[in-house]
Amino acid sequence: MNGHDYDVLIVGGGVAGLACASLLRNLLRGRREPLRIAVLEARAPRQPAADAGPGLRVFAIAPAGRAILEACGGWNGLPPGMAAPYERMRVWQAGSTPFGAGSIGFDAAESGGSDLGHIVDHDWLRLGLWNTLLEPRGGEVHLLTGSSPAGLEAGPGATTVRLADGEALQTRLLVGADGADSWVRAQLQLPTTERDYGQLAVVGHVSSERPHERTAWQCFTPGGPVALLPLADGRSSIVWSCFEAEAREIVNLSDAEFGARLTAATGHVLGNLRATTPRLALPLAARHTHRYTG
Repeated sequence: MNGHDYDVLIVGGGVAGLACASLLRNLLRGRREPLRIAVLEARAPRQPAADAGPGLRVFAIAPAGRAILEACGGWNGLPPGMAAPYERMRVWQAGSTPFGAGSIGFDAAESGGSDLGHIVDHDWLRLGLWNTLLEPRGGEVHLLTGSSPAGLEAGPGATTVRLADGEALQTRLLVGADGADSWVRAQLQLPTTERDYGQLAVVGHVSSERPHERTAWQCFTPGGPVALLPLADGRSSIVWSCFEAEAREIVNLSDAEFGARLTAATGHVLGNLRATTPRLALPLAARHTHRYTG
């Protein structure tokens, strides 16, 4: 090991970091001296309540993404109902209709596929990837929890990550998979271009008067796009991008007022909509780091 604690140290135990660790382990399986891989994450993911249904944070996973997750082993660990296939997409502009002149559509049947992708619950996906790494499967990945990174020293042959509890870890390759506000990126002082859109994404789940037909619906309004993403239990997950003032107003509406506003914004495409969960408003911004490897 040339004095290094790990060959690869991944800071961040989200979906990206865990998938990276799993793919590296699979790629290097069977080596005479397998690489030592570690994931540094403050806390292990909690198991969601089995009867809670999909959480507010969901991903739209295309078939290529599903293939990656299947290779990682995380896809097969998803409980029933936590990966909902969508077979069609309808996109239109406000003032038109989903099937009018100002619209476009995609159908999996046109390309001979069974679906265009899946709407996947984030928490269950992350837990599945984490649990997969707990299994040896021809290579060991160390899941380091209970502490957080506090200092970083990059040398010519190794990088040292000092933890808040005083421990120091050396690695030949450091991977920063720690989110938009990356600690690793900040420590390495990598130049980043940021753009705040001045918008928030309102998310939540709704039930609908008409079935979603395994279709992802998206309407472009003057204030931003609003999407209805099909869930396995018949509801839809919403992502409604609005300017900040409108988004905060929408979050604070009563459920009845919110349902009426959303129904109007989507042109009654699924009939009357009714809120089934609380709503959250998340900031929207673009970030581009000028250098991703080094």
